[in-house]
Parts: sequence; structure tokens; C-alpha cells
Amino acid sequence: RLGGRHTGNLAALLTALARFHVWWSQEMRMYVLAGLLGMASIYCLLRWWDGERERSPHRSSPSVWLLAYAVCAAGALYTILLMGALLVAQNLAILISWLLDRQNRRPSILRRWILVQLAIGALLAVWVAFSWGRMRTWSVAGAPMAPLSYLRLYGTLLTTGISENIDRYAPVLLLPLAVLLLSGGLALSTSRKDRARPRPQGIGVLLLSSTVIVGGAAIYTATLPRSLFYTPNIEARYFLPFAPPFWILLAWGVTTIARRWRAAGAALGVALLAIWLVFLPGHYRGRYLRDTLQTMVRAIVSQAQEGDLVLLDSGNRYPIFLYYYEGLSPGLWRPPMAQIPQGEGQLTPEKVQPTLEPLLRAHSRLWLAQVDVNLADPQQLARRWLDEHSSQVLAQRFGANVLYLYDPQGRPAGLRA
Repeated sequence: RLGGRHTGNLAALLTALARFHVWWSQEMRMYVLAGLLGMASIYCLLRWWDGERERSPHRSSPSVWLLAYAVCAAGALYTILLMGALLVAQNLAILISWLLDRQNRRPSILRRWILVQLAIGALLAVWVAFSWGRMRTWSVAGAPMAPLSYLRLYGTLLTTGISENIDRYAPVLLLPLAVLLLSGGLALSTSRKDRARPRPQGIGVLLLSSTVIVGGAAIYTATLPRSLFYTPNIEARYFLPFAPPFWILLAWGVTTIARRWRAAGAALGVALLAIWLVFLPGHYRGRYLRDTLQTMVRAIVSQAQEGDLVLLDSGNRYPIFLYYYEGLSPGLWRPPMAQIPQGEGQLTPEKVQPTLEPLLRAHSRLWLAQVDVNLADPQQLARRWLDEHSSQVLAQRFGANVLYLYDPQGRPAGLRA
């Protein structure tokens, strides 16, 4: 939609080979979904805008694309509130494009857009009303990062996928910066020759540029120390939803330059892909399957006896353990499992005895699986209480996690092959 098939192919290639995207596409987080819904909203917005500008019986109804936009934009907000920056960028782009498009500066277009924004706001209000009072807030941010260092981090992540020792990669940023500046200059010089009506791709470039700029500004602002709401540290994953627009802009820049100077555009495209290919293998270096939880689960199941109970001391990390525990063969017997602490929050001294004493009386042995125990039981209250009221007959470490077996009668573990 933005610059033809070559632009689309190059943008897809840059996205597929970007170390940053490969890294976070393999994490069980919401940031990739937010990026997908955000890009879908941009696409639907472009289709709606084109339909409004060039209404004809053969085109899809612009209202269909506007409705699809609303669904995608609301979905992005429901995925992570940071995507509110995307809506700010989109509103800026629409307002600027509407003011510049003299032939299609119809009030009806602006009215429909405002109504859709109000509908998205109403959907968000439902979520806020439900979640208000349920969200925990805290602050972990330290001293704010210098703006220039922040910009270097932003550019380095999107170009190399690396977030540490970024000063050494400063020269690499010169190439994408040159592509964007040169292509932007060419686009502006072309638009000045035809001021009567903005080029169709103009709003697309404006949308992507504003998304990258406003998204980066929103992340920086959200991580500044304050007393209101949650104040996080700057994390690489926050930038991911705003990365695909940057890669599409680079692809558009290369093809824009190639239309004027074919050899220069081809050389710049090859150079960008070379940078991507140089840094991508570093993502896989030293990576291996971390099977500590798989091994822990097999140790429990292979040695468990009737009357045993598994105590999972992991707080909200229990889904990771359950993934392996419940993923074993369906016909394989496993002892029942209890999660401590129950629900959100940390295990407190007042909750230890009422929680553990009934379980110790009702079962012959207790397996205590500590998985990321510092999150919900940093003082290891469960282990200390069991050490005082039962006999620890087995302790085995699995990476950073530990498995204990308690038998009130002190019988040896009697591990079987």
C-alpha cells in the first residue's frame, strides 16, 4: 500500500531477519501481539482513508475498514496500555493529512473519525472500570536516562537488536539514518512540485513516522520517575510494537531512493540486509534448551508414591511449571498439586501455618518445588516451616530452582531408577 511490491517485500525481509523481532517473537509476552494489532490498525486506517478520498462503486465501503480499524486499535489497547501512543500518533497523522488535503477536506470525514475514537475510548473505559482497584502499582525506575542515550538505545535496538554496550554500535546507525533523511528529502521535493493534492503514500509515511516518534516519546515519558501509577525501568521489550513501522519506513526509503538512483537504492538495500545478517546469528549464540523444569517434573513423577502431594512455591509463575507437569503422558500417574501462596501477592508468616499444617497432616510426604521462589516467597517461609515440622529427606537443585522432599517419619527417599 505504501510503495509497491518491492517496498513490501523488502519490509517483510527486514522484519523477518531483524534480530530484535526474532528475539521477542520467541518470548511468551504480549508485545508481539500488540505490534501485530497495531500494524493491522495502521493498514485498516490507510484503506479507510484511501476509500474516503476516492469513493467509487467498485471499492469496498470505507466504513468497513473504519470498523476493522476500531477493532484492531481497541485490541491493541486491551493488549497493553502503552499502545495508547499509537492512537495519539494516528490522530496526529489524520489531522495533518485532513488539513493538507484541500480537495477532500470534508467535515464528514473528521466527524466519522471522531466518533470512532470515542467508541474506542468507551471500550477502554469498560476495561479501566473493571481493572481499577485491582492493579498493583509500584515504582522501580531509577535516575532517568539522558535523552541522547535513550535515542541511541532506541536506534540500536531497532537496527541491531542489541541493548547492551550500545556506544560501540553508534557507527551502524548512520546507514538507516542516511536512508531515512535522503528518502525524506526526495519525497518532500516531489510533493512540492504537486501541492494541489498530497500523494496517496503521504499519509502512510506520516503514520509510520509519527508512530515511531510518538511511541519512543511515550516509553521515555512513562519511565520517568513520578508518584502516579506504575513507573517501570526502560526495557527493550517496550519498543517492539513500534519496531515494524521503522522497518517499513526503511524499506520505503530504499525504494524511494531507487526510483531516482537505481544503483544507489540497490546498494543501500543490500547494505541494510548485510547489517541485519551480521547481527542476527548473535541471537542464537550460546542458546540451548533449558530443561531444568522438565527434569524436576520427571524427578517428582518417577519417584512419587501414593499419598504424596506436590507443593508448588512459585507465586504467579505456576503456569510454567504446569506446562511441563500436565504435559506429560495423559495416562501417567502424578500426585496432586497445591499452589502456595494462593492467588496474587507474597506468602506471609501469618499464612504459613494455616496453609501448610492441614496439607502435612493429610499426606504422607510433601514435595516442595521452589520455582522462582524469590517472587512470592523471598524469605522461603514454606521451606523453613517444613524444616521445623517435618524431616527433609531429599534436596536437589535444578538450575536456580530447588526440589525438596519431606517425610514426617524421616524415611529415606529411596530413589528408584
